[in-house]
Amino acid sequence: MIHEEFLQAYLPTKRQALAINVGAHDGLWVDKFKDLFSSVIAVEANPKYAERLRKTFLEPPIGNVQVVNAAGWICSGQVMRFNVRDGVPMQSALACRDLLREDAVSQTIDVPTICIDDIQKDACDLLWVDVEGAEVQVMMGATRTIEAYHPQIVVECHEVEHRAWMMTWLMRAGYNIAVIHNPTIGQQDSLWDRNTHLIGTYWQYRGTW
Repeated sequence: MIHEEFLQAYLPTKRQALAINVGAHDGLWVDKFKDLFSSVIAVEANPKYAERLRKTFLEPPIGNVQVVNAAGWICSGQVMRFNVRDGVPMQSALACRDLLREDAVSQTIDVPTICIDDIQKDACDLLWVDVEGAEVQVMMGATRTIEAYHPQIVVECHEVEHRAWMMTWLMRAGYNIAVIHNPTIGQQDSLWDRNTHLIGTYWQYRGTW
């Protein structure tokens, strides 16, 4: 989430119907989306951040923001063990390699899962995913949404293998893909190739899932 101002170039230039922000964190992008979309669904697993989102965007109610306190996943209705870090901007993750160190996790909490395909909606113009390593599982749970609505996709990839899988998967679904490296991270940094964003723009349906 930190130093991602460069992604503003991929925001829409005219008002659209619905943006789904999976891994909404403290609402940095929700704050931008609320003025660009008729509706915004903010999915956030960490109860601390979900409550902050509610206080920011629902008290008083803005009217077009919905907060869902759940972890985006392949399916809905499961309970996932969620790792929490204190004292860093990105506090929570399900599967990020950086959190596998024993000293990096301050606590674990159990959170319900939600599949993007199970969220009630009549449209989806933007799917914005920042989930600290669980991006493959989230995208697998958005298959029907992508197939039905062909949203623009912005997804942070925390591992090279995640990026390779996602590029193949989305290209088969008819998307053009751009790989964006964070300009604040130098090429010699170990995070340079592991922490990238994919920008997906639908152009033609070319196959089946």
